Amino acid sequence: MGNEKSLHSKIEIQTQPYFACGQYSLHNCHDIDLKPFTLFVFNGNESYFNANHWKSIRHPYVVKYYDNGTFRGRKCVVTEPVTALIDVINNLTSDELISGIHNICEALSFIHDKCKLSHNCLSLDAIFVSSSTHTWKLGALQFATQVGEETSDSLKELRNFKRNNNIPLPPEDANGIKPITKDANIHSRDAFSLGAIIEQLLNSDQQISDDMRNLSNKNPDQRVKISSLLEDEIFTNCNFLKIISFLEKFASFTEDDKAKFLETIVDRLRLIAPDLLAAKLIPRLLTSRVLMLHSKADRLLLPYLFTPVATETVEQPLLDERLFTIHIIPIICKLYCVHKVQVRMILLRYLPSYAAYLPKDSLKEVLLPQILLGLKDENDDLVAATFNGISHLVTVFGGETILGKRRKIFHNVIPKKYSLNKITPEKEKFESATVLMVPRSEPDGVEALDTSSSKYDAMRSETGEEWQDWEQEDIPSEPHTDTSKTIESNKPQNNLNSQHNGKRKSFEDLDIKSLTINLPHKDEVDLIFGAMEPKFSKAVLFEAQKASINNHSSQNVKHSSKFDIQSDDVTAESGWSEEGWD
Repeated sequence: MGNEKSLHSKIEIQTQPYFACGQYSLHNCHDIDLKPFTLFVFNGNESYFNANHWKSIRHPYVVKYYDNGTFRGRKCVVTEPVTALIDVINNLTSDELISGIHNICEALSFIHDKCKLSHNCLSLDAIFVSSSTHTWKLGALQFATQVGEETSDSLKELRNFKRNNNIPLPPEDANGIKPITKDANIHSRDAFSLGAIIEQLLNSDQQISDDMRNLSNKNPDQRVKISSLLEDEIFTNCNFLKIISFLEKFASFTEDDKAKFLETIVDRLRLIAPDLLAAKLIPRLLTSRVLMLHSKADRLLLPYLFTPVATETVEQPLLDERLFTIHIIPIICKLYCVHKVQVRMILLRYLPSYAAYLPKDSLKEVLLPQILLGLKDENDDLVAATFNGISHLVTVFGGETILGKRRKIFHNVIPKKYSLNKITPEKEKFESATVLMVPRSEPDGVEALDTSSSKYDAMRSETGEEWQDWEQEDIPSEPHTDTSKTIESNKPQNNLNSQHNGKRKSFEDLDIKSLTINLPHKDEVDLIFGAMEPKFSKAVLFEAQKASINNHSSQNVKHSSKFDIQSDDVTAESGWSEEGWD
């Protein structure tokens, strides 16, 4: 047994207990890493107190032992976080009671058949509820013994302890507790206590089998073993217990057994009360990682766990919106802190189903930082799913909530009169729509009309509409170079678009052979390309001129510009002839 000083060096203990009874008091405590534990501080100082058997037992329905020592001069044991059953029993449903009794039967069967131990002090005070899984667990094993370990003094002390704590004694121990001498009878003392517990917990309306009634038989040889009760009718008819047992043993089932059970699990869930389903069962389904990652569960079960309203895939949800918001949303928020690709992909896939029920405070403090981590992952599928999830959050909560304050960068260029946000179903009716009938255009070269012509003015007056200006962004205009000074705009006398005199030109005037084209003077062309003339330094220019003189010394033609082209092949007949125009 460790001393109190060493125990305090390992854990920090809260001085006030959160539960106390005649046998012990329970204290919250934690280690240096803030991992929570429960400290059992026993009130008596029995000399035969022994926690060695408790220390050696490892079973899912036995309170897990970590350490022992003394606290304020009393013996104590450090265990996993638990709550006394007495403290919560009034809030439990009949399904939970049946499931809990089954848990204790499994624990007793294990210590009787495998460990060859007798608990010796079984009562409601020795049963606890796990803080994490809400399963019932057997504890307070400080008086557990094997065959041959009991002495007259220890049995006398055990009898006094039971009397002081109102633990019923079996008839054979009324005048004094007799030692257990055979392994076959190792269950008899605990079986009698279990029968008394079942009578306390189950009401008269529930059918109790004969085997369960025989637990309280006065003859210890007639008491059945606890292991024979595990398949009792009261347990096999409890859907809540079946689903819980399936989850706890999911990994041990074959793939065929898993598939068969998952095909009926939704129907089984509908048979359970919605409050119990939301508070105890669905949270366990969501936190079962092996179940969530199963392909059958993803198709048959998960849509019902993440959806509180009817959809195309979920015709009738398991929970209403109130229970879903109270019990399931907190579990989903915690799952975002699990950095597993498969878990995150499932959460993002069903995000549109539950996004509207996420609280804004949790969204900003927990969800958004965790969701944005997915954008930094090297998995491209996860990044794509994260962007898709963020888009759904923007549609639900708005861009400012998700991305913060923003500024206007893109502008609406739809005319105000035809803006999408002003279109209503009434305006879309054909009766209210104004149709602009544009007349058929005339042959090419004849129909060219200016938009300001009287014909279009008449059309506007008939429709009674005036086109509004488009919304323009304040975009700076590009600098414009006026070339009218360098290039003379030579318009033909017979301007095709001229309508000043209201008369149209004849087709003969449009003959290309009759058009007068004024070509610009050669010097004017040089002015156009003057800006493109390369600039050379004096040295480079001198070398270029020297090479030009040597190469063209035989030619006496002088050029007025660097861009003049000389060709000896050009003749008077070069160019287009007038043949073929007629």
